[in-house]
Amino acid sequence: MTTVSTSNHPLSGAGDPTPAVVAISPTMWRVSDPRAPEGVGRSELGLVQTVGEIFEVTRVGKPFSRYYFGTLDDAVSFLGIR
Repeated sequence: MTTVSTSNHPLSGAGDPTPAVVAISPTMWRVSDPRAPEGVGRSELGLVQTVGEIFEVTRVGKPFSRYYFGTLDDAVSFLGIR
């Protein structure tokens, strides 16, 4: 199950490999790697937003590619795979 933080401080710890998820808006989430130093660009994995009833993923480094999932958990898990 994905845990979403509503602040700029993700809930995952520095040694935790679980992607950190921060709500940017009611329909958009920023997903980052908590093992990377905060404020470092490589910590950002991507964005997830709702499009109708599905979750659209934009992966950092692949701006013109979109991936679609049925749940937020599946979308975040996909971003956690490097």
